[in-house]
Amino acid sequence: MTDNTCPLCEKEKKTRWYYNDTVCWVADCLTCQIPMIVLVRHSMDLTDFEIRHLPEIVEMLFPGAKLRKKQRKIMNHLHWHILVPKGDKNENF
Repeated sequence: MTDNTCPLCEKEKKTRWYYNDTVCWVADCLTCQIPMIVLVRHSMDLTDFEIRHLPEIVEMLFPGAKLRKKQRKIMNHLHWHILVPKGDKNENF
């Protein structure tokens, strides 16, 4: 279900996008410019498949990256910031 007031549901391409499929998308966060992975559907609960899929996508795009799984501003739509290792062109830790 889509929440019309949720900026993550709107999927506006205001920053750099890295990936998009039917389960998740990856783009730079509008607030901090750190890459983030976002669940397509408006939920905080992951299916078993999503639990496996999201980290696989992150590893494919940013090998060795860590996930910061704490929601800060948008509390009801799952999205995790991707902490990219030093030396990567998108490094942030």
